Amino acid sequence: MRATSPAKRCRALARIIGACCLGFASLGILFSGSYAISVYPHYSYDPSAPYFLFAYSVLLGLSVAAYAALVYCGIQLVRARTASWKVLGMVAVAEVATIVGSGLLWNVPAVAMSVARASGIGSVGLMPQLVTLFILWGPALAWWSDRRLRRLPVQRRSKGHCPQCGYDLRGDLARGCPECNWNRAGDTPTA
Repeated sequence: MRATSPAKRCRALARIIGACCLGFASLGILFSGSYAISVYPHYSYDPSAPYFLFAYSVLLGLSVAAYAALVYCGIQLVRARTASWKVLGMVAVAEVATIVGSGLLWNVPAVAMSVARASGIGSVGLMPQLVTLFILWGPALAWWSDRRLRRLPVQRRSKGHCPQCGYDLRGDLARGCPECNWNRAGDTPTA
């Protein structure tokens, strides 16, 4: 049995996550569209929630933007272009900020009821997407952190720092590190 290379496994993982992104984005667009069709024509002004339509439109716009970004990421990942991990991470941060931000607006008395009602409807597809994609972001974050940790010693060494602990050796790597005893023959680690 042949072992697959890490690059092939990474591309396979990217394709799976990309397909899931496309699926979740499609479902989110369907949910948002079906609710928009039911909200806009049947809306009647409610004095207890005067900013409902504005809050709903903003949340719907943010949701659709998140879904559009997920479609882009999904297509890129299905094509095994792993550079879209960064965009996927930005979408995750934007989704969390949207949910937290709309929750914080509930504390503003003038708009509290409007935002509370709108966030229940406007982000209906966003919350399941956020929870479900956390499962998918785990492998992506693990892959990114593994790559980052492998690059870290090389980056430290190129800056003249100790590759093990990051201590500034002022470019003199040959003498070793007095902090963690990296590359020092015969020395014992200090406490």
